[in-house]
Amino acid sequence: MFPQTFIYPAVAKDLEHLSDSSRSIRIARHSPCSSCSCHGLHPPDGTPIVLDNSEDYQDALDQADQSETPTDEGFWMVCECGHGWEEHGAGPDVAPSELRRRTRVAMRVDELLDDLGKLADFEYTDDDIESLRK
Repeated sequence: MFPQTFIYPAVAKDLEHLSDSSRSIRIARHSPCSSCSCHGLHPPDGTPIVLDNSEDYQDALDQADQSETPTDEGFWMVCECGHGWEEHGAGPDVAPSELRRRTRVAMRVDELLDDLGKLADFEYTDDDIESLRK
């Protein structure tokens, strides 16, 4: 059974202070799955999205990172497609410099979505967002 909400980090301004988990979930959201045709990590249809960036959120997300399944708190380590962050561009086989680049891109896409009021909309896309995701 899935939790009732999907918690996603609110827009972050500082790349240097993001936790590994916060970086990974952002990358996974905006990266296609290497194991199927999924376009990025997303919760099941109809799941409410909650945006949070509090210190408690970051701590809980880091603890949830140890799990491969959704947690009661609403942290999703596995996409609706059944694959995790690793298959969505944030695996340990990705070089640190590439992870940093992917994080910057994911943060920029999140900023664009936030500006449009669409950060909690996992279906929304436009030409600018698609261009960055390439």
